Amino acid sequence: MRKQIAIGQLRIGMYVTRLDRPWTKTPFWRHKMRIESSEHIEALRACGVQFVEIDTEKGLDLAPQSSVRTTTPSATPTTEHSFLHPPQPRGVSFEEEMSSAKEVYGQAKVVVAQAMSAARQDRALDVEAVSQVSERMVESVLRNKDALCSLSRLKSFDEYTFFHSVNVAILALAMGLHHEMSRDALSRLGLGALLHDIGKMRVPVDLLNAPRRLEEGEREILKQHVMRGAEYLSQHAALSEEVFWPLLEHHERLDGTGYPAGRKRKDLSQSGLITGVADIYDAITSDRVYHKGIPPFQAMRELHGLALDGHLDLHVVRGLTQCVGLYPVGSYVRLSTREIGVVSRLNHAEPLLPTLLLVSNGGVPYRPPKPFDLAQQPTQPLCYIVTPVDPHQLGIDPNHVLGDLSA
Repeated sequence: MRKQIAIGQLRIGMYVTRLDRPWTKTPFWRHKMRIESSEHIEALRACGVQFVEIDTEKGLDLAPQSSVRTTTPSATPTTEHSFLHPPQPRGVSFEEEMSSAKEVYGQAKVVVAQAMSAARQDRALDVEAVSQVSERMVESVLRNKDALCSLSRLKSFDEYTFFHSVNVAILALAMGLHHEMSRDALSRLGLGALLHDIGKMRVPVDLLNAPRRLEEGEREILKQHVMRGAEYLSQHAALSEEVFWPLLEHHERLDGTGYPAGRKRKDLSQSGLITGVADIYDAITSDRVYHKGIPPFQAMRELHGLALDGHLDLHVVRGLTQCVGLYPVGSYVRLSTREIGVVSRLNHAEPLLPTLLLVSNGGVPYRPPKPFDLAQQPTQPLCYIVTPVDPHQLGIDPNHVLGDLSA
């Protein structure tokens, strides 16, 4: 017998025959499967699955007291994503914090650029400047993490290294706050994440900017940036051991397949695990000389796939999803009305109902874009998100609209 149940009712031992979205939108290659672990359930949740169909003859049934959904899952959007509900923002509102967030973001990019230049020229690092901007980032995240996180979607092809270091630090701090790290631990995490890639200034420039896939020997040279960064900081700055963890561990993996030491889970710090996930997320969503960035929703799927394969910590990946949302600020989505919108504000209480700027309808652009809050719809039927879309395929420069969001 087949039943349709909510994702919250799914448990280990059930046999899933159908989802309320395509299987290609999940990390799983099978179109039917037995749920064998809680990680399988979390991965489906992270991909936005709200309802599944189970076969009770091939797997476990619902407990007698559980209710079964009888309506069509696509009729209206629902918000049963308890998995995606992060702690409430602290201190001030998004609007109140945005001005300070923009200021500290710009300052951080300048300070990181100066630190990278010092490393390239083998000069002393201005630790005080980096520490001060790190502290300002921590304070901004503590007041309202959404404001600074929204700016982490800003990208620059020409200044990737500087933007990347700042964005990784922002995402790492948001995750650290979500995982209830102490104030002092956040300070060390922010400083270490800002400096996590400083060793790239100690490897040949032509390898960093090569518009091709590197050969094996070249990749080995590039991997040296971790230890070269640690050596530089050891020689030119007095930093605590914990500040080195993001730098030393952001390329390590739980199963020991990472570098430089091939450490496994038991030997990795929380700061290293967090920075590693933030590093991958920002890297794969950014345009580089050798690849185009992928949309955030697809990046989340890839991260969950890596976690299910044992490379990343699923708890940490889930924390990133909870911090930036199912549809992060800057994501482009297609609505049930055929309109295209860009997410301008998260809705932590109801992750499927963010605030948007509508940019087009049926290919006809809106000038200027129209603000639209999915959670505040006065008429029926309600409009809802159908699917994320790639702005490049629509001929849209995502940074142009994102710049408008942060102006």
